[in-house]
Amino acid sequence: MGLVEARERRDAARKQLSGGIDPGAEVAPPPPIATFESVTREWHALNRPRWKPSHADSVLSQMEQDVFPVLGSKVIDTINAPMVLAALRRIEARGAIDTARRLRQRISAVFVFGIASGICTGDPAAIIMRAMAPMKVAGLRPALTTIEEARQIIVDCDAAEGTPNVKLAMRLLALTSVRPGELVGAA
Repeated sequence: MGLVEARERRDAARKQLSGGIDPGAEVAPPPPIATFESVTREWHALNRPRWKPSHADSVLSQMEQDVFPVLGSKVIDTINAPMVLAALRRIEARGAIDTARRLRQRISAVFVFGIASGICTGDPAAIIMRAMAPMKVAGLRPALTTIEEARQIIVDCDAAEGTPNVKLAMRLLALTSVRPGELVGAA
């Protein structure tokens, strides 16, 4: 900076001082309001590269459909456990207990991300697990004892909705009786 410019700036600063304005005080723009939706989208963008595209799309669409209408516009640090539970109760009310539990995990992950980023101070989704509706435990699954029942399983596998790979995996599972985890590991 040249001497002429320095003197001009000095004179401008003196004018501000005489007007009651501190020229040394920086006027910082207010920080952007961190809504639950904005933090969720930031968390999603961070995790998207490590997820399969279909899973990443599913995670975001479930949040958009079930969580954003209730919590999306709220400032993330103002959300408390009863608010999260109320959002999840709406999902449970339609019978989607497993979906509600998965969304609770994702909401909790968003809050953990927010805490680590200095955006919020707590995770209200972490403490509501025991307040949620319990999962329905499947009853006994009796073994197939006749060849007709075994044939019907193959017919049902072929008629089920899914990609060809899923249908083949179900058929292989029915024919070999391996554990599902071992079948996945074999792929």
